[in-house]
Amino acid sequence: MSNSSKRKRPSNHRSIVWKFYVYPTDGSSYVPCPKYPDTILTFNGSTTTNILYHLQSQHEDSYARLRGESIAESAGSSGNT
Repeated sequence: MSNSSKRKRPSNHRSIVWKFYVYPTDGSSYVPCPKYPDTILTFNGSTTTNILYHLQSQHEDSYARLRGESIAESAGSSGNT
């Protein structure tokens, strides 16, 4: 099984963090970090601030890449050419 299939975020979960982390579908409030398996992040079901902070501070390169993709997707969906 490829990592990209694990990282697919549900369409109703819009935060950029779900492009890097796996959304907890079992009702759990814990999100494991894929690069640091001993690091478990807390998710309350609606706010991703804690997870986003970890992504920004511990995975700067990945965050910058995901942020760039997100900006490109927004520009493409707005109809601007």
